[in-house]
Amino acid sequence: MKPPDPFDASFAKLRTHIDRATASEGQANHLALVKILLGEFRGFYRTWHPLVQEPKKRGLLETMRAQHEGMARHLEQIYRAQLHTVIEARWNWGVAELLFQATVATAELRKAMPAHLRAEFEEVLRDQETGERFNSEKEFREHEHSVDEKEAAFQKALAGLEADWPERVDAALRQRLETVDGAGAKAWQAEVAAQIAQLADKPAPAPPPA
Repeated sequence: MKPPDPFDASFAKLRTHIDRATASEGQANHLALVKILLGEFRGFYRTWHPLVQEPKKRGLLETMRAQHEGMARHLEQIYRAQLHTVIEARWNWGVAELLFQATVATAELRKAMPAHLRAEFEEVLRDQETGERFNSEKEFREHEHSVDEKEAAFQKALAGLEADWPERVDAALRQRLETVDGAGAKAWQAEVAAQIAQLADKPAPAPPPA
């Protein structure tokens, strides 16, 4: 009896994992399974590419390489799109904090201002659309709520990024998110957006080394 072909047996195992990852689309574990699959395929390719000479099998290897490397670029785009969302949420939180601080500073300045200047200052603070006078307590509550809301949105976005990409959310990334200012956040977003566009236009990479 002819022994099973090692390549066919190895490919059959990989095929099972491909089917499993494909079937998981839309499920919580989909990204994790795809990342594992990509690692398995690269190992499969490194093992068999220097050994297989049969044209049909080599053609299969190269077709799968192109498909899987395209999938790897797509995963990179997904990661960077999620990171872009997290940076946006961090920027929104930072803006809310600045507005809250400005409200507190305005209220303190208003309280300390001499009476003969206060009336003119009140006019400056009056809402130009509604005509309402500046209400420090109302402004304080609204901006305090906005800070809490925006912080919660950031933490939720970051938790989602960490759940999907635990290998990417390291101490350096957390530190950068913690300390980035408004201008830095917008520059970072532009950098990530450019990377996403570059990945979309990137040609298929060269085969991994044998």
